[in-house]
Parts: sequence; C-alpha cells; structure tokens
Amino acid sequence: MPVDYNPYQAPSSDIEADVGNLTLASPVTRLGARILDGFLFWATMIPGFVILMAMSPIEEQPGGEWPIFVGVGVSVVAMFGLMIYNVMLLNSRGQTLGKKLLKIRIIDDYGEVPALWKLLFIRVLGNAALGSIVPFYGLVDPLVLFGNDQQRCIHDYLCGTRVIMDIGY
Repeated sequence: MPVDYNPYQAPSSDIEADVGNLTLASPVTRLGARILDGFLFWATMIPGFVILMAMSPIEEQPGGEWPIFVGVGVSVVAMFGLMIYNVMLLNSRGQTLGKKLLKIRIIDDYGEVPALWKLLFIRVLGNAALGSIVPFYGLVDPLVLFGNDQQRCIHDYLCGTRVIMDIGY
C-alpha cells in the first residue's frame, strides 16, 4: 500500500496562505479606480485649456502664439506632476491616486508592496506593449478579472500581483 507522505521530501509552502486573510478588491472597484485614474489624467489638461481660451485674442495678432505655449506648458507640468505623484505612491504604498481614493492597493504574492521596477516595466509598460501587439488584448485583459476566483487580470498574473482592499495600511 503506497504512502502519500514522504519524510525525505523538501518542505513546501503555500503562498496563498500568506495573503489568504486579505480581502481582494472587487472587479467593480478595480474598474472604478482605473476609470478614475484616466479621468484624473485628462483633468490635468483642463487648466491649460482654460488658460489658452482666456488668453487667446479674438482676432489674429502678430506674436499671439504665447498663450498656446503657456496653456500647453501648464498642462504638461500638471501631467508630469500627476505622473510623479503616482510613481511615488506606487513605490511606497502600491497605489495610484485612483486606487488611493477608492481604498485599494497592489501587493505581490508575499503580501508586500511590489518592487517599483516590476510595477512599471511589467505591469504598466509590458501590458501596454502586449496591447499594441496582440489584437483585442486591451479588452480581454480586464475581462479576465471577472472570470476567475482570484480576481486577477492578465497583467496581475504576469507581474505576480493582486489588488486588495486597503484597510488601515
């Protein structure tokens, strides 16, 4: 009669058990954070457009291009400011501003904030590269979230991350 237990076998560890007590973020909350991040990105352009419209002359005048430079400059500074803030949040807390507002964050398979290079190069840039190469990847990636019990997108599997509710972190 064969025995299932081998006393000489190397010990194994169940990674799921390490983060099993954390609450996964719902697909709707994750989608809301993504939409909020997109809205915040586009909102950084609003001050530049307001400045452009307020400072633009009604009729064409020589040397009237400077409101364009001011408006575009303000928008670019606002976009870079948001990007730098999001990178700082990702590095320290595993969040973007949208995730922070909806109280969710990214962790790795060990329950820690993932390394910044992993988040930027695999989760963000790698995902964007796949989206530019594989047809309909941009649609399929978030839909996978709704079809599995771990509530992970394809980019979560590639990066070894998951998104959880942020309770008192």
